[in-house]
Amino acid sequence: MPENLESERWLTEESPIEERWDGIVTMTDGKVEGYDLARVLRGGFFRVNAPVFTHPFVLWQTATVFGLSVVLAATLVVSHVTNLAVVDSKLVDQTADAYVYVGALSGFLFGFFIFDQLSTFLNIKNNLLGGFWGYFQDLMSLTGAWWPDADQNTHHYRKTLVRWGVATFTLCCTKASGKPKEETLAHALNLGLLTGPEATLVMKMGGDPVIPLLWMYDALVARIRKEHGSDGRRAGFKVKRVESLVLGMRGRIGGIIVAVSSFGLPPLPLVHLMSALVKLQLFLLALKEGVFIADVIVGDAVGKTPQICFALLMTVATPIIFQGLLEFVIMIR
Repeated sequence: MPENLESERWLTEESPIEERWDGIVTMTDGKVEGYDLARVLRGGFFRVNAPVFTHPFVLWQTATVFGLSVVLAATLVVSHVTNLAVVDSKLVDQTADAYVYVGALSGFLFGFFIFDQLSTFLNIKNNLLGGFWGYFQDLMSLTGAWWPDADQNTHHYRKTLVRWGVATFTLCCTKASGKPKEETLAHALNLGLLTGPEATLVMKMGGDPVIPLLWMYDALVARIRKEHGSDGRRAGFKVKRVESLVLGMRGRIGGIIVAVSSFGLPPLPLVHLMSALVKLQLFLLALKEGVFIADVIVGDAVGKTPQICFALLMTVATPIIFQGLLEFVIMIR
């Protein structure tokens, strides 16, 4: 357990946090921290200021696909009129076949990629994060049964155990997010999860988030052995129970750090191929719709306007859907 150590200046320094609330989504340092579920589900496209619809890259990519299809359609119409090229159903079928072929390949890999990332996210949420809190709650329930709040000292003792457990969880999550240990400890200090001397000691021991958990274990074992004295059987039973729960928490902490670190990322060739296939499919989408629009314009079919509008709508909706799923992966990682 920590001794009395002097605080250091860095303990009170923390990067300013920019928080923004637009009535639906709460953004902190550019990341989504919370949102109104009902308004998001009901609002859809029209009321949500979310990365899928407002991110500059998403808008640029969608505008590129839309613009390319329009430019291609205009070029083919002019070429057809001046007899430089022939726009017919055969050309439409060729571009459609190329789009479908690449779409089948990218759809298979895209589904696997999204499912893999979603399963990783759910494993972190339900098994690792949920498992940690499950062990922690069991441990705190045992301390409540063994040592009810009969006096102020016991209340302070149990409160300290809770604080160290939450500190371990917070340090683990902030470390896994890639923040430096100075900022991680300063954040825990500002939340009141660590005192100045405790944070200094953790810093001097490398910033390991497990250290407060070891303090919990030492404090529990010391109290158990002091309480039971020579009754080694009862003390041994309680110590083993504490060890089991603490080891379960320790395992979940390691799993969280590994799962969201570089070791938990999907293979780089798969991510690179997935990104390239999506860009290729969007390029083929622009070609397909541009050729289709040109064929509609130069052809004799009736109802040209609805067909053209639907084709242009596809050049807007498809990039948003594809990139929206990729933004989902970026956000959960």
